[in-house]
Amino acid sequence: MVSQIGFGGIPIQKPSEEKAIAIVKDSLDRGINFIDTSRVYTTSEERIGKAIKGRRKDIIIATKTTSRKPDDVIKDLETSIEKLQTDYIDLYQFHNVSTSEDLKNVLSPEGPMNILLNAKKWGNKSYRNNFPPNRRRKRSYSFRVF
Repeated sequence: MVSQIGFGGIPIQKPSEEKAIAIVKDSLDRGINFIDTSRVYTTSEERIGKAIKGRRKDIIIATKTTSRKPDDVIKDLETSIEKLQTDYIDLYQFHNVSTSEDLKNVLSPEGPMNILLNAKKWGNKSYRNNFPPNRRRKRSYSFRVF
């Protein structure tokens, strides 16, 4: 179950890394289990990754990409997974889809949403080899789906 209050990752960019990690850990200790961040929140994902080490199974992580090209979205997803020190993201979002052109691009048959939906079909199995050969990645990750 998702906690009634979530943790937003924007503010932890400003304090020192040590303080930011302590803030995330304190939030988790107080019962918050939903963390929202983004690739564009500079150090947020990396700091959250350090803070949740050893506690991942109890946390729901949402992150986002501003990319609109499938290969860039996959790269952002992999970077997020690496920075967050996890092997899956619970909720992956397209950040700031604010124009009809953005929406059309994201939802097009060759667009990034379709690539991610194809990956989702395999649940906890590695998604790396489920992409077309020109989009296969070097590392394998799991793609967990609620």
